[in-house]
Amino acid sequence: MSWDLEASLKRALVKQGWIWGDKYFRVGNPFVWVDGPLQLTSYDYNGIVDLAQWYSAYYEEYQTIDALNYLGYEEDFSIIFNQYRDIHNFYFPFTDNANPKSLLNIKCHALARIQDYCMFKKYAPNLTENKNSKQKTNHLDFGPGLGGNAVYSLLKLDANYTAIEAHKWSYNIQRMFFRQLVQ
Repeated sequence: MSWDLEASLKRALVKQGWIWGDKYFRVGNPFVWVDGPLQLTSYDYNGIVDLAQWYSAYYEEYQTIDALNYLGYEEDFSIIFNQYRDIHNFYFPFTDNANPKSLLNIKCHALARIQDYCMFKKYAPNLTENKNSKQKTNHLDFGPGLGGNAVYSLLKLDANYTAIEAHKWSYNIQRMFFRQLVQ
Protein backbone atom coordinates (compact mmCIF):
# COMPACT_ATOMS: atom_id res chain seq x y z
CA MET A 1 0.00 0.00 0.00
CA SER A 2 1.03 3.49 -0.61
CA TRP A 3 2.35 4.88 2.69
CA ASP A 4 0.75 8.29 2.06
CA LEU A 5 -2.71 6.70 1.77
CA GLU A 6 -2.22 4.79 5.01
CA ALA A 7 -0.92 7.87 6.84
CA SER A 8 -3.83 9.96 5.56
CA LEU A 9 -6.33 7.34 6.73
CA LYS A 10 -4.77 7.20 10.21
CA ARG A 11 -4.84 11.01 10.53
CA ALA A 12 -8.51 11.08 9.49
CA LEU A 13 -9.47 8.36 11.99
CA VAL A 14 -7.83 10.28 14.84
CA LYS A 15 -9.18 13.68 13.76
CA GLN A 16 -12.75 12.42 13.36
CA GLY A 17 -12.75 10.45 16.62
CA TRP A 18 -13.16 6.98 15.13
CA ILE A 19 -10.50 5.31 17.28
CA TRP A 20 -12.02 5.84 20.75
CA GLY A 21 -15.25 6.47 22.61
CA ASP A 22 -18.81 6.11 21.37
CA LYS A 23 -18.00 6.06 17.66
CA TYR A 24 -15.46 3.29 18.07
CA PHE A 25 -17.46 1.07 20.42
CA ARG A 26 -20.95 1.61 18.97
CA VAL A 27 -20.25 2.10 15.27
CA GLY A 28 -16.72 0.80 14.72
CA ASN A 29 -14.12 1.77 12.19
CA PRO A 30 -15.88 2.95 9.00
CA PHE A 31 -12.96 1.73 6.91
CA VAL A 32 -13.15 -1.89 8.07
CA TRP A 33 -15.45 -4.26 6.25
CA VAL A 34 -18.07 -5.58 8.72
CA ASP A 35 -17.90 -9.14 7.35
CA GLY A 36 -14.18 -9.44 7.99
CA PRO A 37 -10.99 -8.44 6.26
CA LEU A 38 -11.50 -7.16 2.73
CA GLN A 39 -8.52 -9.04 1.39
CA LEU A 40 -9.66 -12.46 0.29
CA THR A 41 -6.82 -14.33 1.95
CA SER A 42 -4.89 -13.75 5.13
CA TYR A 43 -1.63 -13.82 3.21
CA ASP A 44 0.11 -10.58 2.33
CA TYR A 45 0.04 -10.81 -1.45
CA ASN A 46 0.38 -7.75 -3.61
CA GLY A 47 -0.20 -6.70 -7.16
CA ILE A 48 -1.23 -9.22 -9.73
CA VAL A 49 -2.12 -11.89 -7.14
CA ASP A 50 -4.60 -9.48 -5.53
CA LEU A 51 -6.08 -8.67 -8.93
CA ALA A 52 -6.45 -12.40 -9.68
CA GLN A 53 -8.20 -12.88 -6.35
CA TRP A 54 -10.64 -10.06 -7.15
CA TYR A 55 -11.41 -11.43 -10.59
CA SER A 56 -12.00 -14.89 -9.14
CA ALA A 57 -14.39 -13.56 -6.47
CA TYR A 58 -17.19 -13.21 -9.03
CA TYR A 59 -18.34 -16.73 -9.82
CA GLU A 60 -22.12 -16.71 -9.40
CA GLU A 61 -24.03 -15.87 -12.55
CA TYR A 62 -27.15 -13.75 -12.07
CA GLN A 63 -28.94 -13.01 -15.31
CA THR A 64 -30.40 -9.57 -15.87
CA ILE A 65 -34.14 -9.55 -15.22
CA ASP A 66 -36.39 -8.82 -18.19
CA ALA A 67 -37.72 -5.61 -16.60
CA LEU A 68 -34.25 -4.07 -16.92
CA ASN A 69 -33.51 -5.26 -20.45
CA TYR A 70 -33.46 -2.62 -23.19
CA LEU A 71 -32.82 -2.32 -26.89
CA GLY A 72 -29.05 -2.60 -27.33
CA TYR A 73 -28.49 -4.56 -24.09
CA GLU A 74 -26.56 -7.39 -25.78
CA GLU A 75 -24.23 -4.96 -27.55
CA ASP A 76 -23.57 -3.01 -24.33
CA PHE A 77 -22.98 -6.25 -22.40
CA SER A 78 -20.50 -7.32 -25.07
CA ILE A 79 -18.59 -4.03 -24.75
CA ILE A 80 -18.32 -4.39 -20.97
CA PHE A 81 -17.47 -8.10 -21.17
CA ASN A 82 -14.74 -7.46 -23.75
CA GLN A 83 -13.20 -4.73 -21.62
CA TYR A 84 -13.01 -7.02 -18.59
CA ARG A 85 -11.64 -9.81 -20.78
CA ASP A 86 -8.99 -7.54 -22.32
CA ILE A 87 -7.79 -6.36 -18.90
CA HIS A 88 -7.75 -9.96 -17.67
CA ASN A 89 -5.78 -11.11 -20.70
CA PHE A 90 -3.27 -8.28 -20.32
CA TYR A 91 -2.42 -9.21 -16.72
CA PHE A 92 -2.80 -12.96 -17.11
CA PRO A 93 -1.48 -13.85 -20.58
CA PHE A 94 -0.09 -17.07 -19.19
CA THR A 95 -3.56 -18.45 -18.45
CA ASP A 96 -5.78 -20.30 -20.85
CA ASN A 97 -8.04 -17.56 -22.22
CA ALA A 98 -10.73 -20.12 -23.02
CA ASN A 99 -10.71 -21.59 -19.51
CA PRO A 100 -14.39 -21.92 -18.49
CA LYS A 101 -13.67 -20.73 -14.93
CA SER A 102 -11.91 -17.58 -16.11
CA LEU A 103 -14.64 -16.89 -18.64
CA LEU A 104 -17.28 -17.32 -15.91
CA ASN A 105 -15.42 -14.86 -13.65
CA ILE A 106 -15.24 -12.31 -16.45
CA LYS A 107 -18.91 -12.85 -17.40
CA CYS A 108 -20.04 -12.43 -13.78
CA HIS A 109 -18.12 -9.14 -13.47
CA ALA A 110 -19.65 -7.94 -16.73
CA LEU A 111 -23.16 -8.97 -15.63
CA ALA A 112 -22.83 -7.04 -12.37
CA ARG A 113 -21.74 -3.91 -14.23
CA ILE A 114 -24.30 -4.12 -17.03
CA GLN A 115 -27.01 -4.50 -14.39
CA ASP A 116 -25.79 -1.30 -12.70
CA TYR A 117 -25.91 0.39 -16.09
CA CYS A 118 -29.43 -1.00 -16.68
CA MET A 119 -30.58 0.82 -13.56
CA PHE A 120 -29.30 4.09 -15.01
CA LYS A 121 -30.98 3.35 -18.33
CA LYS A 122 -34.30 2.68 -16.61
CA TYR A 123 -34.36 5.18 -13.75
CA ALA A 124 -32.03 7.97 -14.90
CA PRO A 125 -32.35 8.04 -18.69
CA ASN A 126 -31.10 11.64 -18.82
CA LEU A 127 -27.67 10.34 -17.73
CA THR A 128 -27.48 7.69 -20.42
CA GLU A 129 -28.60 10.06 -23.16
CA ASN A 130 -26.23 12.85 -22.08
CA LYS A 131 -23.32 11.72 -24.31
CA ASN A 132 -23.85 14.49 -26.87
CA SER A 133 -24.19 17.21 -24.25
CA LYS A 134 -21.35 19.72 -23.86
CA GLN A 135 -21.37 19.15 -20.10
CA LYS A 136 -20.10 15.76 -18.97
CA THR A 137 -21.72 13.86 -16.14
CA ASN A 138 -19.58 13.51 -13.00
CA HIS A 139 -19.67 9.97 -11.62
CA LEU A 140 -18.42 9.74 -8.01
CA ASP A 141 -18.00 6.17 -6.76
CA PHE A 142 -17.42 5.68 -3.01
CA GLY A 143 -15.87 2.34 -2.05
CA PRO A 144 -15.65 1.13 -5.64
CA GLY A 145 -13.70 -2.07 -4.93
CA LEU A 146 -12.08 -2.96 -8.22
CA GLY A 147 -13.54 0.15 -9.81
CA GLY A 148 -15.51 -1.82 -12.36
CA ASN A 149 -18.20 0.85 -12.62
CA ALA A 150 -15.61 2.91 -14.47
CA VAL A 151 -16.09 0.60 -17.47
CA TYR A 152 -19.68 1.67 -18.22
CA SER A 153 -19.07 5.15 -16.83
CA LEU A 154 -16.30 5.87 -19.32
CA LEU A 155 -17.44 3.74 -22.26
CA LYS A 156 -21.22 4.14 -22.12
CA LEU A 157 -21.91 7.33 -20.13
CA ASP A 158 -18.83 9.22 -21.34
CA ALA A 159 -18.64 10.55 -17.78
CA ASN A 160 -15.89 11.95 -15.59
CA TYR A 161 -15.33 8.98 -13.26
CA THR A 162 -13.81 9.46 -9.80
CA ALA A 163 -13.24 6.57 -7.41
CA ILE A 164 -12.88 7.28 -3.68
CA GLU A 165 -11.26 4.34 -1.94
CA ALA A 166 -9.98 4.05 1.63
CA HIS A 167 -8.84 0.44 1.70
CA LYS A 168 -5.25 -0.16 0.66
CA TRP A 169 -5.95 -3.51 -0.97
CA SER A 170 -8.68 -2.16 -3.23
CA TYR A 171 -6.70 0.97 -3.97
CA ASN A 172 -3.76 -1.04 -5.26
CA ILE A 173 -5.79 -3.27 -7.58
CA GLN A 174 -7.79 -0.29 -8.84
CA ARG A 175 -4.59 1.34 -10.02
CA MET A 176 -3.78 -1.75 -12.09
CA PHE A 177 -7.34 -2.03 -13.41
CA PHE A 178 -7.60 1.67 -14.32
CA ARG A 179 -4.17 1.66 -15.95
CA GLN A 180 -5.41 -0.84 -18.52
CA LEU A 181 -8.91 0.59 -18.79
CA VAL A 182 -7.67 3.94 -20.07
CA GLN A 183 -5.18 2.45 -22.56
